[in-house]
Amino acid sequence: MLGVRAGIVIVALVVIIAVGVRVSDRVAYPSSRRYATVAGQIAALTLTDGTHITLAPRSRLDVLDGDTRNVTLVGEAYFDVQQTTGRPFVVHTGTIQTRVLGTSFDIATDAVRGAVRVAVVSGKVSSGGIHPAILTAGTVAHVTDSTAVDVAPAGTAAQYSSWTSGRLMFRNAPVEEILATLSRWYDVDFHVSDSTLLQRHVTGIFDAKSQADALTALKGVLDAAMTYQHNGDRLVILIRPLDAQSIRVPNKKAVRDSFMHSQTEVGR
Repeated sequence: MLGVRAGIVIVALVVIIAVGVRVSDRVAYPSSRRYATVAGQIAALTLTDGTHITLAPRSRLDVLDGDTRNVTLVGEAYFDVQQTTGRPFVVHTGTIQTRVLGTSFDIATDAVRGAVRVAVVSGKVSSGGIHPAILTAGTVAHVTDSTAVDVAPAGTAAQYSSWTSGRLMFRNAPVEEILATLSRWYDVDFHVSDSTLLQRHVTGIFDAKSQADALTALKGVLDAAMTYQHNGDRLVILIRPLDAQSIRVPNKKAVRDSFMHSQTEVGR
């Protein structure tokens, strides 16, 4: 049974809480900063070196500055790293380090596979522990430890960054992974009565900006019955085989269409 809780508020922490930073502001930041999102929120960040980062829902990013540009990620983010001579950009995700000079890539903790997923859109990165793998544009790797890397076929990386443009794309993905992702994007709990359903692999495209459209698409790809309930202001979705439960239309209160939040880091 899968029950994932989510929320709809974004928090950006810079040692103390910082609110309302405008592009035109000149703010002296400390050397360590933290940004965090909750369910249904994404954050667009621009670092002082020109690197652009889009932070996915329910994710956290700690930014350190120094001779090496270091960030620590919990969750998922898309990076467009600006090349800086002599200063590599390093993303820390647990025990895995991903090093780049100039490239675009999406990186996430893959709880279903127990790995760190790296999808390289352009350029190349090295990812791993003691023996990192070199990943080129268009490839996806699931880094599980210092030596084991499962590399997906070339050309599949783009689907993993599609969420930055408002679409959630899954290709032959386990249902458990899809439900976990949708839970992060919306204030939703999923409860599945038949655990074998979680092991199925399906392909689908979901509207990241509309909860109602995403749930309609989910019902279609699962070919299963979905019953909608409310526990306070939280939407709970019960998923059963088609012959086990009739389908009801969700309450419109559950629809979350506005989720974007952006923030720019300026000056030092």
